[in-house]
Amino acid sequence: MYVGFVESEPGVKVRFVLMPGGGSPVFVVHGLGESLEGWVWLGRLLAEKGFDVVLVDLRGHGSSSRSLPKPPSLDDYARDILAVADELGYSEGVGGVGFSLGGYSLLKAEDLRPGFLTRLALISSAHRVGDREGIVKRARLAREGRLGELALRIARALSIPLSRAEAIARSLDPSIYAPTAESLALEDLSTPLARVASRGGVVVVAGERDGLLGAKVLEEAKGLGARVIVVEGASHFLEGRGRLVVAREVLRLLSG
Repeated sequence: MYVGFVESEPGVKVRFVLMPGGGSPVFVVHGLGESLEGWVWLGRLLAEKGFDVVLVDLRGHGSSSRSLPKPPSLDDYARDILAVADELGYSEGVGGVGFSLGGYSLLKAEDLRPGFLTRLALISSAHRVGDREGIVKRARLAREGRLGELALRIARALSIPLSRAEAIARSLDPSIYAPTAESLALEDLSTPLARVASRGGVVVVAGERDGLLGAKVLEEAKGLGARVIVVEGASHFLEGRGRLVVAREVLRLLSG
């Protein structure tokens, strides 16, 4: 396992971890407020199956730069991924697995550099968010420091216990969370999703109770060529059986 850093732009260093498996490259990218450590389990599984796995800490997360020159946007996160890819010589033709923000960031990377992705597993993410108004409201509450209201809205949107939502709300950095949420609300990444779906394939794995996406977005993703798997009873975080489904569907996609 190799740990490295690359300068995505002046003043922004991005950490990555390479898990060699001897085969084709796969980028695994975490969600908002997370770090790559939360996806080491999947990285190890994929490396054991013969893939060269790259895990990335997006700017403002994990051990990447936390003090940023400007509020982050989805374009910035995509450029972080592309900077790591270029550093490792994987400028195009890679596989991707992205959870929530990570999925949108990988799609944006394909948008900025057509041909970057061959296959993509979108975990609790798709070509756009379903509740755009809700995510903008949560961004405003974060900016205003209204953590109690923010926790309530997070709990409802992601279908998680209030205690967990309160812990998330306390841990969020408003200077990262708010502009990221607002950027997500503006994006529609239908074109890159359809492009990757036609090239090598896209699978969307979503929790049945995840309000970030919703049935309409999942139907749109199907129409764009994605295979959609809905995990019964699961929330945004796909706990329990959802993790097994993620592992199964990612391997099915990448090995197909």
